[in-house]
Parts: sequence; structure tokens; C-alpha cells
Amino acid sequence: MVGNLTLIIANSMALVEKNDMDVEVFLDIIRNSAFYYKYIDIKAPRMLKGEYDDPNFSVNGLVKDLK
Repeated sequence: MVGNLTLIIANSMALVEKNDMDVEVFLDIIRNSAFYYKYIDIKAPRMLKGEYDDPNFSVNGLVKDLK
């Protein structure tokens, strides 16, 4: 599940940025919707800053989730 959520968050933010939209506005919309999950507030800021050095999730766990 974590792997899929990470993929969804990353792809959504990339799509928003590609279309010259404000990612923070997008995240605020998500936070106030049924799609909100606390994990978004943990991963999204780090993704926006390009901080990938401490993933907080093992590669083995990611592979298991994405199967």
C-alpha cells in the first residue's frame, strides 16, 4: 500500500507541476477531501524538496507493494 501511495502522490504532483499549477493548492484540495491520507503530509514536502536520501521504507517492502 505504501508503494502505491508514493507512486500516486509523485505522479499527481508531477502532473500538477507540468501543467503550471500550484502544488500547494493541489495538496490543500486533497487534504480537504475523501482522498486525504496523513502519509501525503509526510512524503509530499520531501518530494517537493527533492529529499530522497531517507526513504523511511525498505526496497523489499516497496517491491512487495507494487506486485
